[in-house]
Amino acid sequence: MSGERRFFGKLLLFGEYTVVLGAQALVLPYEEVGGSWAFLDEMPDRAKAENSNRALKNYLQWLKQTPEAENIDIERFANELDAGLAFDSNIPNGYGVGSSGALVAALFGRYRRMDVHPALSDARSILGKLENYFHGNSSGLDPLACFVGKPLLVKDKEIKVLDSCPVPDGLKFELHDTGITAPTGPLVAYFGEQMKHYSFYKKVDRQLIPATEKAIESWLNGNAQGVWEALGEISAIQLAHFQPMIPESIRPLWEENLQQGRKLMKLCGSGGGGYVLAFERG
Repeated sequence: MSGERRFFGKLLLFGEYTVVLGAQALVLPYEEVGGSWAFLDEMPDRAKAENSNRALKNYLQWLKQTPEAENIDIERFANELDAGLAFDSNIPNGYGVGSSGALVAALFGRYRRMDVHPALSDARSILGKLENYFHGNSSGLDPLACFVGKPLLVKDKEIKVLDSCPVPDGLKFELHDTGITAPTGPLVAYFGEQMKHYSFYKKVDRQLIPATEKAIESWLNGNAQGVWEALGEISAIQLAHFQPMIPESIRPLWEENLQQGRKLMKLCGSGGGGYVLAFERG
């Protein structure tokens, strides 16, 4: 399918979990990975293509039974799946970099019934409903970021597209591979259950959200010291209170880095495995 748009992955830089509470979030495109529509005979890896086609047909059955798909041309999607449609993606599943987000964005991009480009808030709502199949309860931010393909700032429940979002001078970050894949749905459900406990809610509301907002505002203002201070708080809170989201294999390194202050680690997406973000000064 020559000319088919490629939908890149995403990095939820700040705001994981708290974004579902209406707090600020900052999302960056991750152009190292991505995916686009293709037919079986166009993909060199036949087994991968056939697996994708089967998985998409399962998704189609869910779409047929849910009102979330009212904005999608289901009949066209079904016909093209029967003709061998697949999603040719190198985005790792369960790694927090947008494997389902890019797929849902691609579905919306190719099969939406709307003739005009929807408002960002409307698109986010629709995309979130379409991604519920994969996560149980999606904020819609991941597929929206993949659909727009530019940095997004969520603030005061409004979404702003940023032309650029450079790393503040004096900071750098990388993705640390835990070597583990993890589904998002159970961890989101765990967070929801924990929020019913006042002690956890208070920690999130009075410490994690303010630290996240400080990190975002400092990042956008190019204030590396402010980002670093906020990262220290976020890293410590997640280590202490988000235990299922941090694999046992990485907890000693996370704690050592936090104590020594040379590198700070935080979740990249829902956690449980996949990538974590590791920040350094320099």
